[in-house]
Amino acid sequence: MISRDYILNEFLLNFLSLIEEGDLKKIFYYLERTFSIWASLGMEIYLWDQNFKQLEIPPTIEKLLRENYIYTLFPSLNLYFFNKKSFISPPKYDFSISMDSNIARYIHEYVLYGKESIFFKGSKEKLDIVLSLKDEDINFDSLLYIIENEIKSHTNYDEEKFFETLVSLEKFKNPNENPEKEALENFNFIKKNPESIQIFKLQLKSLKLIVSAIVYAKWKFSKKEERVRYLMNFMHSRIGAFYEREFLLAINYFENSRVETNFFEEKIQPNINLKKLTYRIENLASDLLLIRFIEYLHQYREKRYKPHIKNLSFIPFFLSFDKNLKKIMENYHCKAIIVIRNHNEVNVIPVFLEKKKIFKAIEKYSLEEFFTQKAKIDKTKRKQFLEKSYDKFFEEEINKIKELFRDL
Repeated sequence: MISRDYILNEFLLNFLSLIEEGDLKKIFYYLERTFSIWASLGMEIYLWDQNFKQLEIPPTIEKLLRENYIYTLFPSLNLYFFNKKSFISPPKYDFSISMDSNIARYIHEYVLYGKESIFFKGSKEKLDIVLSLKDEDINFDSLLYIIENEIKSHTNYDEEKFFETLVSLEKFKNPNENPEKEALENFNFIKKNPESIQIFKLQLKSLKLIVSAIVYAKWKFSKKEERVRYLMNFMHSRIGAFYEREFLLAINYFENSRVETNFFEEKIQPNINLKKLTYRIENLASDLLLIRFIEYLHQYREKRYKPHIKNLSFIPFFLSFDKNLKKIMENYHCKAIIVIRNHNEVNVIPVFLEKKKIFKAIEKYSLEEFFTQKAKIDKTKRKQFLEKSYDKFFEEEINKIKELFRDL
């Protein structure tokens, strides 16, 4: 009997190949022909193409998207959604907005002091944005804010103050409900799933190392080939894993081919105050981790949302006043997102719009040696050992960059 995993892997292999090819007719035909397979696997597929009709979204979200305050994982909302019900009737959508700590603080201030808060003095635009979030067509999701704070918690972390802000978020959106109860449920959900926080903390450590390696390679070497090879060797020997997105980001940065990577040089230049170097690299790494947060919301909502929301097709949005974030997310736009339900687990597979560029770079810079079976086994072995040394490695990399910048 053919196993479920074999069927799933076979389907994904063929489907991902068709996405890379980009022929919509072939994609639709394949999904119709294999309906019984992917529907039985509890699969949901979000597919983007500029030729699709744009989703009808609440006016508030449309306005904030236009003004670059809200971001999504896709280049636009020209999306087509597949699940076993969508072949029978058009899907209904859950438009959920998540936010960073900065937005949460503005909402907290509004709940406490209203329009008179000093936070809104001279900033009517931000007040208008906060007030627009009361739109009835928008679902408000505080989970990403909770995760962000749990990951960044440190010795000065004030859990009581954080929880007060969480309660304010619930009061702001649902003043007639029980905000303390809702806030506590969301907070406890993360406390009861510590393994997720640990995964994100580990990813943040890896991303801090990768950002430091990208910065070092950019300013240490003059040739693109040397920069790329340094980064690949770093991922292999120091991380024990290949980070596709950050590799693609680095290629764009090293080749100076896209303005979207200017945020690197806006934050880190050789003439930077070296006391700020660690903070700037950690800040960039946190921004890169954000995209993974948004993807993981697909997983979390399965366990905690009420059925009338959980059964809607989920389109997550992220709200922030940080305009640099748009530049980062443009490097990570998705062509498709595949959500797979396996008993109590939900796996999310993002398919990047520029994935072909990764394969071209591997060939262009002769990096095949890092993708042999032997290299994969070596990376797996090294990763288990390296994870214990990430903090030590990061300190070493920061010192290398400082020394390099002093000499430039």
